Amino acid sequence: MIDSATDCANGCNNVLAVNIISGDRSAVSIVAKYIPTTRYSFSIEVDFSKEPVGMFVLNVGLRQSIASKYFTNMDTSKQLTVNVNPAYFAVQGTNDIL
Repeated sequence: MIDSATDCANGCNNVLAVNIISGDRSAVSIVAKYIPTTRYSFSIEVDFSKEPVGMFVLNVGLRQSIASKYFTNMDTSKQLTVNVNPAYFAVQGTNDIL
């Protein structure tokens, strides 16, 4: 899949299906990209183009078109739900290492 010029064009940004399922839904874009120096890791960037951003919940899974093409004998129906609190990322504490 990673070697596919079609399915992994633009950093494999069409491999994962990422949706905001609750909370602040005012995102203008959500982009999931493969991290090339890793084996199976992706980064997900949610752009709200505004501040402040409220808490939100992301649902992340494998896009069905990719699953049916590359993973036909595997259960790919599982999805990850991630609770995101942007205020946690916005404040640097005295013990934080950046």
